[in-house]
Amino acid sequence: MSTLREIADKVIRKGENGISVDESKYDLEFIYAKIHDARATAIFEQWQKTKRINTLWTQQYTPTYNEYQQTTNGCVVYFDCPGVISLDGLMDGFLYIGQVDGNCAFRKIESRAKLASFNNYRHTKNSTDIARVIHSDGLLEVWGNTFIEEIKVDAVFSIPTKVPTYVVDYDQYPVDSKIENRILELLFAQDLRFMQGPVDIKSDSQDTKSVLAMGGAK
Repeated sequence: MSTLREIADKVIRKGENGISVDESKYDLEFIYAKIHDARATAIFEQWQKTKRINTLWTQQYTPTYNEYQQTTNGCVVYFDCPGVISLDGLMDGFLYIGQVDGNCAFRKIESRAKLASFNNYRHTKNSTDIARVIHSDGLLEVWGNTFIEEIKVDAVFSIPTKVPTYVVDYDQYPVDSKIENRILELLFAQDLRFMQGPVDIKSDSQDTKSVLAMGGAK
């Protein structure tokens, strides 16, 4: 499998018909964003066919315990967590949210209304044994066990590079060969000139594109 940078290089070479190019004229962050979008489309297409999630699409990591979001109501604990892809109205990209050893999954709640109903249910209202979790605005809220300070997440994240442990140039991009090929098909079907930065139209010795990319003079 390829890294994100290697996939981007394949897209760039295709845009230049396979010849050697000056990659500095390409906006890599923009290309990465297009690859993420195409990956989400390709995974959604494959999910519709098989209703199965390939583990090569997922990333595992331990979210950061968010000290600033913690409250004093004794009911909920917060962890930072990037967004996941949406597969259909009933299924999202979370495969596992639970204890670090992987032996106890928390009950994922899909909406605030269901969470409120579940929290008010007499059997769970005062329970510290049954952990419930909801994802909202970049946070995982764990309800029902305020002693938890570390959890594990296994998920198909919508933007893999937002997972703090992911290294663009070294880590395998979370796709299998079929999804990678579909990403390239989707991008090759576009006008690949869109990936290039602004044309340097000034008649001087300065590379305006590079200056703009670094946030310099306009």
